[in-house]
Amino acid sequence: MIINNNNLLLQASKWLRTLTRYVVLSWMLCMRCPCPPLRNKYPTLQSMEQTGFLLRHEAEILAKMEQQDKNQGRFSLYVINWALILIRDGRDRGFFDNPNDAKALLDPITNFKKSCSVVLKYQITAIPLSLIQVFYIQSYTTHYILGYLLKHACVI
Repeated sequence: MIINNNNLLLQASKWLRTLTRYVVLSWMLCMRCPCPPLRNKYPTLQSMEQTGFLLRHEAEILAKMEQQDKNQGRFSLYVINWALILIRDGRDRGFFDNPNDAKALLDPITNFKKSCSVVLKYQITAIPLSLIQVFYIQSYTTHYILGYLLKHACVI
């Protein structure tokens, strides 16, 4: 990204800060449910707004979405969409020397969106603790039995 105009440099700097904030915000919104310390530190959209991760008009948009859809994890996908739109806007405004540079930036953010979708999918589908305990006991039992059999098979 080479920028000659000082005004364009300021716009590109603001654009880059916004893009970075959107990526961090989407990660926070996605990981807030499975990560209790993050959920305790930022329990509401207002707490994120007070720390500067979220602007007032963005918080209002997400609050309207929250009233319509109770799945708060999906907010991260909306914010990633904002980041993707911002990259296309930056390409159209001439922040990239080569339009392929914008595509090179779109690919990792799209992969990040897929990763967030996987996290959201597994946080919705809870695995019961008893099932985890059964697999844990079964694996140790199998290990013990196989170890016992192999130890006595070598003696014979």
